[in-house]
Amino acid sequence: MPLRGTTSRALAALLFALFVLCSRTASAGFTPPPMRDAVTDTAGKLTDADDRALEERITAYRNKTGNEIAVLVIGSLAGNSIEDVAYGTFNTWHIGKKDLDNGVLLVIAPNERKTRIETGKGVGDRLTDIECAMILRERVGPLLREDRFREAIEAALEAIEAALDGAPTPGLPTSLTSRPLVRGAYVDDVVGALPDATLADIEAAAAREGRYWQEFAVVIIEDPMKNENAALRLYEKRQTIPALKGYTLQTVYVGARDRRIFLATGIVKHARREAVLVPRLAAAAKQASSLEAAVRAVAAEMVADAKQIEAHERAVAKAEAEQKAHDDRVYPWIIGALVLAGLLLFVGLPLYLARRGGGRWSSGSSGSSSYDSGSSSSYDSGSSSSDTSYTGGGGSSGGGGASDSY
Repeated sequence: MPLRGTTSRALAALLFALFVLCSRTASAGFTPPPMRDAVTDTAGKLTDADDRALEERITAYRNKTGNEIAVLVIGSLAGNSIEDVAYGTFNTWHIGKKDLDNGVLLVIAPNERKTRIETGKGVGDRLTDIECAMILRERVGPLLREDRFREAIEAALEAIEAALDGAPTPGLPTSLTSRPLVRGAYVDDVVGALPDATLADIEAAAAREGRYWQEFAVVIIEDPMKNENAALRLYEKRQTIPALKGYTLQTVYVGARDRRIFLATGIVKHARREAVLVPRLAAAAKQASSLEAAVRAVAAEMVADAKQIEAHERAVAKAEAEQKAHDDRVYPWIIGALVLAGLLLFVGLPLYLARRGGGRWSSGSSGSSSYDSGSSSSYDSGSSSSDTSYTGGGGSSGGGGASDSY
């Protein structure tokens, strides 16, 4: 009998340790609100018309592809991190289909001015963490700063859907690229070498390629090596544009007369850019037929370089997501093997030793387990909201995604 009690306690300790090790829970101080269909707004930022339009879009996409997207606009994080709130809400709502985990949750916290995209592990290879971060920073944040919540959500949905479908990344919303820019924020002509109309045209093109132009600018200057005042002037102008705040600025200085190039950058890839990018920029400027052509050529090289870096980062993120998906498939088998080994060690071995010693050891009735596989979850697939038609398909979060502040 003492042997049986020791074995039971050891087995309970093993299972408890395994549960603690393999479980992740949301912050204890946060309880997700009831799901009100695919869009849940507890902050009162969406009108009824906004809600209906977003619901119709998300429903149509879900019916077409099977992928499930949900939106939570929450009044307060109640002191919790947005990561915990997103993760807990995702798993309480069970977004995505069971075993496919093809769900995505967009969380907007207006009070704390934070956003997050949480992804199921079944879509992490398509909607990578990098892609989520870019969506929030380039599309959602700039619109939320102007309290344009429906447009921000629509911009996020457009990019999320494209990523899930394997389609090309859509251009930035026209609401972000058609607005007048602060002159001199992208192309600053310190010496007045080019007409205003030409500079305006170049900056209009910059707005249309905003996702790349946000991180660099071109300055036309007499001597590229003497640029202290020009750098300060450019910085101050860019601070007046919410969409440009927080970016690590790379500045290409172009000599107005000799078209010499100087690249000022504070990013980690500085050494690589000195060796590879600067010669490309210098060649592009030298081969141009005019100063205007040189500015356009230099800008084109900067955009091309940014696209190359982005493509590399996406490839790396995709490979990491695929590896994670592989690990997620393999680890349960490893954990199962460890549990089985533990059972053999704490149950089988004592039983073997007891029988070998001539004693009798009773394991109890095999039918006495109180575990009910049908009652392991307290989640109720029905919603407490009277206007709901979608309550999640049984999916769970893979912990992927990205967060941002706006």
